[in-house]
Amino acid sequence: MKQLLPFSSIGDLRASVDIFNEPSADSLGRAVLSLLMFAESLICIFWIFTLSSLGEAYAFMAAVPYVYIIFSYVSLLVFYRLKQFDYIVFTQLVMLLVMPFFMQWLIGGFAASSGVAIWALLSPVGALMILGARQSSPWFMLFMALAIVSWLLNSVFASNALPIPTRLKDDFFVINLLGFSTVMYVAMRYFQSQKAKVLEALAFEKARSEQLLLSIFPGSVAERLKNNDLRIADHYDSATIMFADMVDFTGLSADMPPSALVDLLNQVFSKFDELAIKHKLEKIKTIGDSYMVVGGVPVSRHDHATAIANMALEIQEVLNEVSTTTGKKLSMRIGIHSGPVVAGVIGTNNFPDCSNMCHESTSVGLPEMVGIGKGSVSLEDFEHTDTLLLFGHNPATNHPRMLGELREASKRGAKIVSINPLRERGLERFADPQSIVEMVTMSGTKISGTFIQPKLGGDLALVKGIIKFVLEWDDAAKAAGAKRILDVDFIEQHTVGIEQLVQDIHAENWDVIVEESGVSLADIESVAKIYVEGQRVISTWGMGITQHKHAVATIQMITNLMLLRGNIGKAGAGLCPMRGHSNVQGNRTVGIYEKPAQKFLDSIAAVYNFEPPREEGHDVVAAIKAMLRGEIKVFVSLGGNFSIATPDTDQTWIGLRNCDLTVQITTKLNRSHLVHGKAALILPCLGRTEVDQQATGPQGVTVEDSMSMVHASYGMNKPASPTIRSEPAIVSGIAHATLKNSKTPWLWYIEDYARIRDDIARTLPDFADYNARIKVPGGFRLPVPSSERVWITESGKAEFKVHGIPRDLPIHNARKIHGDNVFQLMTTRSHDQYNTTIYGLNDRYRGIFGERRVVFINAEDLAAKGLKAGEFVNLVSTWDDGVTRRADKFMLVEYDIPQGCLGGYYPETNNLVPLESVADRSHTPTSKSVPVLIEKYHASV
Repeated sequence: MKQLLPFSSIGDLRASVDIFNEPSADSLGRAVLSLLMFAESLICIFWIFTLSSLGEAYAFMAAVPYVYIIFSYVSLLVFYRLKQFDYIVFTQLVMLLVMPFFMQWLIGGFAASSGVAIWALLSPVGALMILGARQSSPWFMLFMALAIVSWLLNSVFASNALPIPTRLKDDFFVINLLGFSTVMYVAMRYFQSQKAKVLEALAFEKARSEQLLLSIFPGSVAERLKNNDLRIADHYDSATIMFADMVDFTGLSADMPPSALVDLLNQVFSKFDELAIKHKLEKIKTIGDSYMVVGGVPVSRHDHATAIANMALEIQEVLNEVSTTTGKKLSMRIGIHSGPVVAGVIGTNNFPDCSNMCHESTSVGLPEMVGIGKGSVSLEDFEHTDTLLLFGHNPATNHPRMLGELREASKRGAKIVSINPLRERGLERFADPQSIVEMVTMSGTKISGTFIQPKLGGDLALVKGIIKFVLEWDDAAKAAGAKRILDVDFIEQHTVGIEQLVQDIHAENWDVIVEESGVSLADIESVAKIYVEGQRVISTWGMGITQHKHAVATIQMITNLMLLRGNIGKAGAGLCPMRGHSNVQGNRTVGIYEKPAQKFLDSIAAVYNFEPPREEGHDVVAAIKAMLRGEIKVFVSLGGNFSIATPDTDQTWIGLRNCDLTVQITTKLNRSHLVHGKAALILPCLGRTEVDQQATGPQGVTVEDSMSMVHASYGMNKPASPTIRSEPAIVSGIAHATLKNSKTPWLWYIEDYARIRDDIARTLPDFADYNARIKVPGGFRLPVPSSERVWITESGKAEFKVHGIPRDLPIHNARKIHGDNVFQLMTTRSHDQYNTTIYGLNDRYRGIFGERRVVFINAEDLAAKGLKAGEFVNLVSTWDDGVTRRADKFMLVEYDIPQGCLGGYYPETNNLVPLESVADRSHTPTSKSVPVLIEKYHASV
């Protein structure tokens, strides 16, 4: 068989991974800062003792380095206490910049001090190493400004200077020269070592890509690809193709668990691969239980039919051998055809994407009620709102830019209610890193005035309780002839279904609401009062809402609440799903969807003159299941870290390894590149921050944020390599090489991305005049009909929806079997983490340092189970499909979280989320409500 990777052992594999291990931004920054502080401290000690030895008159000069040392190490203590790295970087850069100039001015200018101000250059150099090129520029400009001031005023400083012995001036000069050059040499040597490491990694990757290429293509084809012959499509007058499929595969699969079935198919097809190599034939692909191989391609041979026939006979021997060893009766139907090779074009709507993992529940729940799956608010609405309800998200970690809006709203007097099981510090107070006052004083702005902690999945019951209070108060106001609590005019003009909702809410039992929400009646009432007192209310929510079995129902209940008082479609009010990073919303807007609308497909057909597939494709979970069944054989990932971000890690990895080919188009290496199919390709691409130079000049891409704003984004950094292509260029290049007779001008598009945008405008009317509109500073906002009180629903109005409080969720069913031994786990990210990218082992807002395998647990649960904080435990999922899912050796951390609930970081806990555990209708993995058991960890001997 062809060897996929050039590794002879697990040790070789681990060594190869080590090549790509790089220091995190935090650790690199700390190393550089430590070096600078250490060097400056040493020279300060020299200055203190030297200047003090000259007599009392020189003591005030020695005070400057003395103050630096004291202030530096006080700042260091503050850092270890508060873990605010930004604070210590800022203070140290200021002192590194200012202190040497003060010294020079006090000593008497350039000559008297032997140019001691040269040490101030460590400030912009340190900023360059720690903060990056752009943020270092102001520090260098400040250095230049102070140097110019020193030059202009040098005669003034010299005229007021105390005499310095010539010998001491010489000593100063030598110390400054040797000390500064040593520090700079050490820093440059360190970065040169990093460069060598990168070059070593590139050499390794080149060798690995050569091996990968040969594992996928015949040698002649691989050589053509290496010579940039990207359009390989040849005609063969005579070839023989064999197609074999297993008899009664359906019955066989029904009797075997998926993992055993995959192992069996792998055993069979691996032996078939050996036969193909033996007879010098080329495997085309495996498709589920089927196998296809060709003779006479790519190298013509006169005996292609004979070679295929001999392999067919030996296949029977292989089947007999495997049947004997496994006890499973295996047989295959074999078809052989000789003649010219014919190629065709096929397509699917298999577009699993990040939306499936996060806000698919929003995309399902909102259109039925308000006509569109997007939020109705703009950033301007945050400037006018007087009340914010934050459901199930942590802006400090997941939406850091939103903190600025919350900070301004709080300072303006808006009431902010945070509704989240974990009491997050970032929701309590925020210190703006761009505010010098807040950074220096270590103060901040209070964010949430009210903090409510429902148990996991309790938000639906909580919102129903709020609505119940609102309706009861409205009934009382109506009976007393007072001003109504509900916006009656809005409800009558713009909504349908209020009667059914009122009837359902009145029938709901308060005991059930309190029990299922985990929130006291008094707290529910307090939130209801805040809501009815608000005249302009915004409701936001994140994955703490969308990743539950009843997520769609919860989102629709939040929307019910907002409709009752007309809080949609007016200034300062509306719905705001927080979709976060990665252009998630924009993907869906331009058609990345496994269930495309027929209107969209009609438009695609009209613009591009072909009939697109109309059948629904696979979402993320469905795609993984199809991989396990052997139905998907090629997986192409445009960015992302699929194997780590997805649920049920063990099963996902089996599915990916069952593919014939996996392709990763990526800006950075990640773990998913080591979890691959029988053949694998890694195609490096430009990042959005890099200059994308094409035939007509630098190109920009467009993105859409959670507020439906579309703007252009142009890279500014030099590409990592001149040969790296952009994502559009790679996709178009694949299409051009594959679809030989396509009428679509794939390569012409890449010459100028404006041409792509022109076709988007032809296909999607909302993007009319696309290229002109993105030239406006800030871009443009796509139409959001609900923000104008236009409802694209069946009734033409906003529609109230009725949902009961679920009492048969997986956690309910698990507790019927295991009682109170079952906990409900939520996965979350740490502060030093961006999606699946982990930058460090600290989560300073939650008090976690140097560890990620932790589980947050309530203090009373610890006591009830006889456990202690700091103990290690194993987590075991309780799903009833016979598959064991574990996450072992997690340290217990006492935390402010509701009883019966646990929190753990993803992706470490993703393996506990079963593929079958998805939200109703949206199929989003239920990563915020995973029933688990805790067992004590025992180290193996």
